[in-house]
Amino acid sequence: MRFTFIPILLLMLLGSCIDEFKTDVPSVSGVLVVEARLSNNNDFTEVLLSRSLNINGNRRPVEVLNANVKIIDNLNNQYQMQQAGETGRYWFKSNPPQLIQDNSYQLHIQLDNGEEFLSKSVIYNAPIEIGEINIDFVLDEAVISSEAIMVPFLDFNENFEVQTNEHDTLYFYHDYEGIYAFQAPYQGSDACYPDGTRDPSQLFEVICYKFGERDIPSNVNYVVNNSSSDLNLLHIRPGYEFLIGYSMQIRRHRISQSFFEYMTNLKKQANYGGSIFDIPPFRVEGNVENVSNPSAPALGFFSVESVNYSNRIFIDRNDINGPIYENTTAAKCVNTLYDDSASEENLYRPAAPCCDCRIEPGSSDQKPEVWPN
Repeated sequence: MRFTFIPILLLMLLGSCIDEFKTDVPSVSGVLVVEARLSNNNDFTEVLLSRSLNINGNRRPVEVLNANVKIIDNLNNQYQMQQAGETGRYWFKSNPPQLIQDNSYQLHIQLDNGEEFLSKSVIYNAPIEIGEINIDFVLDEAVISSEAIMVPFLDFNENFEVQTNEHDTLYFYHDYEGIYAFQAPYQGSDACYPDGTRDPSQLFEVICYKFGERDIPSNVNYVVNNSSSDLNLLHIRPGYEFLIGYSMQIRRHRISQSFFEYMTNLKKQANYGGSIFDIPPFRVEGNVENVSNPSAPALGFFSVESVNYSNRIFIDRNDINGPIYENTTAAKCVNTLYDDSASEENLYRPAAPCCDCRIEPGSSDQKPEVWPN
């Protein structure tokens, strides 16, 4: 009898799981969103203010204008920020504060309706130098056209060995910037100049250079102080910037433990897949409080960071053993000029930037001084 009872019991339990689960998710539309960082390099200092939107809405974020935004240090020095045009971005156009080791800083915001917000105090820590970097070419899994395949990645690893009198653990995130060489996807093709007004072959040898950067604040990691370890700074799937060569520098942003924990929790939420083994969704708490209404804090975070740069690294295309993923520019330049199935009226030619790299905004055919001979 027990052999029939157990399956019936299981069916009853499974049947009880098919009822629809409903939850009352409170709306967070209209909440102030703060994305702010204060850095020893003014290029990275900015405060972005906007309003949150309903998850079912398809509007663009509403930028918050005409706010009074300032930085206050632990000595009560106040530094006024300026609004950048008609946007929700605020910055120091000139005379940014000179950050001092172990001093603390707060962000103060007053909206045009009188509502006030104040961040928790965040201590500034001086930058940590980037040591010798080793580059490894590894194969790793990536999803391409809904199929998981093995593709080449670049691993940038540092032999990290720092001795300081500071906290036991140091927190960072790393990103990079640099100048890359490229050619337009249809450069030198007779698809660009079919009427003979110009010989496209003259452009075969033209190479252009352009500045690019990748800001990756979610790429957080940490290292225990007064110890040696191999620290992975970046794990990059090389894209179109590496088709010819890339002269790059890695940027190290030293951050607080609280910002590290905030970004770690955001990553957990972003990677939530809905399986029974995933952690349940939760609200990620920031550090900006609503002084006028403490029960309605802002979303987001005010981070105080220090940044420094690695020595320049040059990656040549010939050093990458494997394919480079599709040039996003090329995807926009596809034409049907040689498509036999296209009707005469549907034939079209590539746009000018697809034929001549010098037309691409921000590019130049003058080799930069940092480029190797």
